[in-house]
Amino acid sequence: MNRSIPSENLRPESIDDQVSACRKLAKLRSLTILDDHIYADQAQSGARSDRPALAALMAGARAGEFDVVLVDDLSRLARDKHLMLSIIAELHFEGIRVISVAAGLDSKDEESTLAIQVRGIFNELQLRDLKKKTLRRQIGQKEGGFFVGEKTFGYRSVPVGEMRM
Repeated sequence: MNRSIPSENLRPESIDDQVSACRKLAKLRSLTILDDHIYADQAQSGARSDRPALAALMAGARAGEFDVVLVDDLSRLARDKHLMLSIIAELHFEGIRVISVAAGLDSKDEESTLAIQVRGIFNELQLRDLKKKTLRRQIGQKEGGFFVGEKTFGYRSVPVGEMRM
């Protein structure tokens, strides 16, 4: 019997959907999901290598606690192509395969090797594009007289032209 775990991160409202997609594929492939090995770094960028759940996933892999990692999408594992390929290589070294539910890719399949690398490049480019659009939006907000950051503790927003002390 194969044992597997889903690994997701980022938007908290979508984590349940991602786990559900992983569970459906696991059921189709007769894989067992280990509930104590569902890793989710909520509201953290997949470009970061210092995510706590990612560290826990890798520690579990090194300890031989599972033999398959299910991810809804490879971007949930990592958005940086080098980081993603490094994670997959380390998991492969530990005898663990990675399956992407959305892309239908399995790291044990030779024909998936190139597709996984292309997905890594695509995910990284998508992240760069998102950063550019976010910065452009923030600049537009600032130029429009809006505050871009978070409110300082103890202060509140007041419409322009009306000052209160």
